[in-house]
Parts: sequence; structure tokens; C-alpha cells
Amino acid sequence: MATRKERHAACIKQILITIPAAAALFSASYFLTHAYTTGFLGMFFIVFINTSRLPALECRLLIAFLTSLTCSILSILLGMPITACNILNLLFTIGLTCAATHYAYGLFRKLKEQSLHSLQQLSATELVTSVNNRLLTERGLEKLQQLTLSCVFEVSGCHSVLYTPDSLGLSMKCKYPSGLILYPTELGAAETAWKLGAPVGYGTDHCPNTSFRHIPLLANGEVIAVVSILFDPKTRKNDKLIGILDQIMVRAAVAMERQKLADEQQKIYMEKEAERIRSDFLRAISHDFRTPLTGIIGACSALTCDETRLDEDEKKSMAEDIQEEASWLLRMVENLLSATRVGTEGPKLTKSLEPVEEIVSEALNRSFRRFPQVRIHTDLPQEFVMVSVDSTLIVQVLMNLIENAVKYSGGQKRIDISVRQEGGQVTFAVRDYGKGLLPEDLNHLFQPATRKRGDFGHGLGLGLSICKSIVSAHGGTIEGSNNDSGGATFSFTLPNEETHEY
Repeated sequence: MATRKERHAACIKQILITIPAAAALFSASYFLTHAYTTGFLGMFFIVFINTSRLPALECRLLIAFLTSLTCSILSILLGMPITACNILNLLFTIGLTCAATHYAYGLFRKLKEQSLHSLQQLSATELVTSVNNRLLTERGLEKLQQLTLSCVFEVSGCHSVLYTPDSLGLSMKCKYPSGLILYPTELGAAETAWKLGAPVGYGTDHCPNTSFRHIPLLANGEVIAVVSILFDPKTRKNDKLIGILDQIMVRAAVAMERQKLADEQQKIYMEKEAERIRSDFLRAISHDFRTPLTGIIGACSALTCDETRLDEDEKKSMAEDIQEEASWLLRMVENLLSATRVGTEGPKLTKSLEPVEEIVSEALNRSFRRFPQVRIHTDLPQEFVMVSVDSTLIVQVLMNLIENAVKYSGGQKRIDISVRQEGGQVTFAVRDYGKGLLPEDLNHLFQPATRKRGDFGHGLGLGLSICKSIVSAHGGTIEGSNNDSGGATFSFTLPNEETHEY
């Protein structure tokens, strides 16, 4: 606010500007029109312009008086007859100028206040719209709740808390800033707002002694949350700010209800999708189990039937078939057990630092027992490499890839296994020299129950799907591709962790 000395200086400045300007305009108007009325109208204009913004009443009246007096004297000097009527007219003009000046200032002030009020309303609308856009673009109920409190702080500078209803009543979900200290009585006031469905606390007749204003968030007639905003009791109640915050709460309720509906729809979709995958998985498993079991039952029936005459070679062949089918069933059960360890509830891994040589060696030992006719070549790093993995599961991945390579190698008896360390990653690769992968199979190699075209034997997709689940649970990636020189390569990359927690 300006000091008294500054106000006086501003008044003198306006006097020095207004009187010469009014006198000049008065003289020019008189010489152009030879009418004193035109000169006084010009004087009115100059006085109005120069005094309408001055807040001090005495300053406005002083300028109006001096200016009109100067122009009255000037009119006499320019030849106006000095008569009683003209003197009365000049006195009336001086009074009218002073009165008009005061009225003009009141009019200007009223227009200014209306303009300011309109700008404030526009600013409040823009603010609420901005907050609304942020709420509508946010995803996730917890993020929406935190964003609501953050917007309250940005708009008002007030700390706030958000409560949500549960089976026991209300419980605090989040607060902003995080260091806000709450007393147990505030929870009771928030529960009152929840039950009433209306604001209580600061600025209301309910719980007036609290500094919090507890605002329920309503959606479809139900309270989905309560936001408690801490106001300073020493400051005057700001109805405009409270109105803005109420508008923000309405929009926050709409955004939260919208997110809740989206979450429910997503949950329904996921349940349907899980049921579909479960049905497809069970159908694939039923088919894959039925095929070897039918072969085992048929071979056993032939061996135990007294009417069937079999020579020793036929009996041996049937026994080998039984052993092969039973071994495949055992591997299927191992895959299913692996799948339960990396199921939808999250990976249940038992990690430890293991040398890659031991992991590959264990896979080779199992492969030699299952596929003694296959020659497997290895290419391992010269340096000693350790990797943090669940070794049982990673060996299972290698076994699935080796079995897949043997099955689709097209009669080739060679398979290559290589391990590379690059940066912070270790890559395992299994290569065969068969016909390779069909282009239409490349995009869905790791989907459950995927079969290669023309494959009427045991299932392929389950093993590769479980490989992907195991590798992903380790934070790695897996892919399959064709080789330029023929055959296919399946490789998976794991992070080479130096430290680990279990």
C-alpha cells in the first residue's frame, strides 16, 4: 500500500498534468467553435480521464476544483462577460465537475471489481478444468487417490487425508504430505461425514471444533471415500476456496468411480480369459496324456493276453514302447510341476549362484540317458561364469529345448549347445540341423498347446510355454529363429546377477 507521502506526490503529479491539458483543450475548443460549452466539455473529459483511477477522495476533488476554476478564469480572460448569471454558471460548473469526478470514480471502481470477479471466476474454472483433466488421464485407483490429495495441496496449500470404507468402517488410505499427524478424533469426524453423506467439520455445523473439513466423495448415491482437508483456524473462512475444493472432490469421485468400473471390467475379462486358457490347457493336456496312455494300455494288453502269440523281438519292442511313453509322461509331469512354481501367483524360485558348466552338464547327463543316439556338441566360455538361477528349473528349460530339437531335427543326430556371456547377461542356445520352423509358427512358438503343422505325436507347445514362464520369472527373455544354413535355434538370456536376495 502507498504511503501518505507517495499519495501526495501522485496527486501533485496529476494536478500538473491535468490543469495544463484541460486549459489547452478548453482554449482550442473555444477558438475552433467560439463556444464556451465545448471548452467545458473538453475539460470534463480531461478531468474524468486523469482522476478516475485515483483512490483518494480529497485528491480527486482538489484536481476537479482547480481545473474547473482555471478554465472558468480562462473563459473570463477570453472575453466572457462578467454578469451574475455567468458567475452562477461558472460556480455551477465547478460544483458539477467535482460531483461528476466523484461519481466517475465510483463507476470505474464498480466496473473494475466486476471485471476482477469475472477474471477470478474464469481462473477458478480453468483451475478446476485442469485438475479434472489430470484426474481423468490418471490410471490406477491408488494413483488417483494420491493425485487427489496432491491437487488439494497445489490449490489450497492444505494438508489432507483420504479414507476409504471397509468392513470395519473407515480406514486411512493415504495422506499428503506424508508427515501429517492425525488424532483419533479426526477418524470419528470422518466417519460422521461418511454416514451423513455431507461435509462436516471446518465451515459446517457438524463437528465445528475440528480444523479439518471432512468431505465425502459420492458416486451413484454412495460414499466411496472421505477426504479430510486441514485448514488454518486462525485464518478467515474462504468460501471461494471451499467451493473450488468441493468441485474438485466431485470430479475426483467421478474419476475414482470410473476407475473402479474399469477395474471391475478388467477383472471380469481376466477371469474369462483365465477360464478360456484353463479350458484350452486342459484339452491339450487331456489329448497329450491320452495318446501315450492308449499306447501303454494297448501294449500291456498284448503282452498279458494269452491268446496273442508274440516272439521275443516283438515283446522287447512293446516293452521299449511302454518305457518311452512312460518316460514322456514323466517329463510331462515334471513340466507341470515346473509350471506350478512359476504360476499366476508369482514365481516361487529358489535362486543360488551356479556355474554354467554344472547346469549344462546336468542337462547333458539327462539327455544322454534319454537320447543315447544323439551327438551333442557344447561351446562354453573359457572363463568361469556364475549365474544366479533356480538350477532345477533352468535345467528343465534346457531339457525341453533339447527334446524339441531331437524331435524336429529331421533325422539329424547332431545338436549344438552354446553359452555366451556379454555384459551383464548370459545367453544359452540350443541349435538343431533339421528343416527349421515354419514362418506361421514363429509368432506363437511359446503359446500353450501350440503344435507344429503335421505333428500328431506328443504336444510341443506346453514345454515351450513353460520354458518362457521359467525364463521370464528369472527376468530373462527367450526366442526361437531359423538358421541361414538350416535348422532352428532356441536361445534364452538371463541377467548375470552378482548379488541376490532370497
